[in-house]
Amino acid sequence: MLLFLLLVIAIVILCIVYLFPKLNASIEKKLKFILVPAILVMGYYLYAIIREPIEKLKEIEHIEGKIKERLQLIKIAEISYKSVKGKYAGDWNELIDFCKNGKFPVIMAIGSEDDTSKNKLFKRDTMWVPVRDSIFPDNYVIDSLRYVPGNEKADFEIYAGEIKRNLTTVFVFEVKDPNPVNPVRRKNKNEKALCLGSRT
Repeated sequence: MLLFLLLVIAIVILCIVYLFPKLNASIEKKLKFILVPAILVMGYYLYAIIREPIEKLKEIEHIEGKIKERLQLIKIAEISYKSVKGKYAGDWNELIDFCKNGKFPVIMAIGSEDDTSKNKLFKRDTMWVPVRDSIFPDNYVIDSLRYVPGNEKADFEIYAGEIKRNLTTVFVFEVKDPNPVNPVRRKNKNEKALCLGSRT
């Protein structure tokens, strides 16, 4: 509203200056004195109006980038959980406890299977490796895994279950942003929210 008012004032002043070129120098000077600040203020408001959505878009992209990074860590944690438990975690407390205290097997090969010598030394050994040290960066706060970046009070929605597909039981999981920061993703009850996995 203020921008519109300033625009109207500037147009009126410009019309007076150019439609009445024979105004005395004193009036013309006063009008220019009013016009220059009005143009500067309008320029600033126009800049702010154009800049605001660009900054908002940058902020959305930054937050969504953080959410995608967090979802990748959750994916690795869920795959690790399934490798040990045989199914995905559908509860944050279970998954976080597993990430803090759990271990998963890593099969190590010693020697070479292709060794054709008499003293062939080849064997496989299983080592149990802590999940915390294997999939998380140093000093990562594992309790934060459940929280949506940009809204640290909100947990990701988490679901795990099993479905029948071609007479086979398939384990599934889904982790979803419950309240997207991007207005486009909020349409149709968060239909396009950032999501990992699927319930089907």
